[in-house]
Amino acid sequence: MSPSLQNLLNKFQNWKNIPPLLLSNVDLIETINFLKNVNLTNLDDVKSEYMQDLRVFFTDDRVFKKDLAEKIIEQVSIKSSGDFNVFVILEIDKFNKESGNMLLKTFEDIPERTIFLFTSNSEEDVLDTIKSRIIKISSNKREFFLNENIKSKIDAFFDWKKLGLLSYLYKEKLEREEYLNILVYLKEKIKEWKITNPEIIDEIMRWISNIYNSNASPRNIVDKVFLRPVL
Repeated sequence: MSPSLQNLLNKFQNWKNIPPLLLSNVDLIETINFLKNVNLTNLDDVKSEYMQDLRVFFTDDRVFKKDLAEKIIEQVSIKSSGDFNVFVILEIDKFNKESGNMLLKTFEDIPERTIFLFTSNSEEDVLDTIKSRIIKISSNKREFFLNENIKSKIDAFFDWKKLGLLSYLYKEKLEREEYLNILVYLKEKIKEWKITNPEIIDEIMRWISNIYNSNASPRNIVDKVFLRPVL
């Protein structure tokens, strides 16, 4: 456990309120083990194991719905039956403006003896209003490396020189990780590109997120994105 995380947890155990903490999956498990004196080993344990005064919230949908935000607010008001309450929210980046803004006051005025622990798979997609109320300790952000040759073909694609990239994707048999790297780079290019229709952006981002949330084929999604008429 890092010294900064240990210091914050010590403050919390000494009856001081602390802001919500953004953690990697590894740090989340270690933190729960420390606070609850248990020995969880993975994220599935966090989701499935019952522990007194530990509440875990997650969704298999693309976004957190309003009713889940309401459930969190309702349960925060319940006093701990022990020393303190631990609220875990997995993939805080799935909150949209409606559901996320419902929780801002809760994250800002945390009840005594309550701690919020967050994870995120996409820090850039966490609402700015939530970011301003949390302390980032660590994250699940991965380092992606993409061949410069592929980058140049994607860049040319956005300059309306499409044939080189389409021909490359058709001929080459890439590994899953390479397709993932293409999608991550593409996501950044889409943000730079001047697309005026927000529905197009949402659709492309939804395709990209399918890689992380399902067993969808990376190659099929790459094909869908680059063969879309608007691109």
